[in-house]
Amino acid sequence: MDDADSWVGNVITRPNPRLQRTRLRSPLSRKPFGGMKQQAGWAALLSGAVTLSGCALGLPGYNQPFQEKVVVITPSPEAVQVRIEGSQQESIRVPADGRTIVQIPVVSRECSTYLFGLRIKDRSVEARKLIAFVRDGRVVKKISVNSLRRLPVDPAGYHELKLK
Repeated sequence: MDDADSWVGNVITRPNPRLQRTRLRSPLSRKPFGGMKQQAGWAALLSGAVTLSGCALGLPGYNQPFQEKVVVITPSPEAVQVRIEGSQQESIRVPADGRTIVQIPVVSRECSTYLFGLRIKDRSVEARKLIAFVRDGRVVKKISVNSLRRLPVDPAGYHELKLK
């Protein structure tokens, strides 16, 4: 019989080692940031990898001049002019039937943004809003070549652009 044993009635009871009290930790002994240091390390590593190897600007080559067929649908198409932003050419007055051919000349280049080889921001000639439709000296609508090509096409092959 040990000193820790005790008599309860006619039975000897022994303390259970699994039920022993454990000392409580003081708040200062815990790690103050837990796993945040590890997460911050991974975030710093990832941002460093993106900055050093994955982000780039790309300057495309000059575009070749091209043309697009457009029919302007409005009550008075002869009051509308077509202007190409960033070019030296004059504004084109739309005829009474609304059908015109827009000549896109060589325009200035702008850099596109790439991340890990994927283009994030497209600044090519087709993606920029270069075609402006002007009525009474005010720009009614600006549109890109890509947006123009998504418009419905009539049987003659003209892209139908509706203006208010």
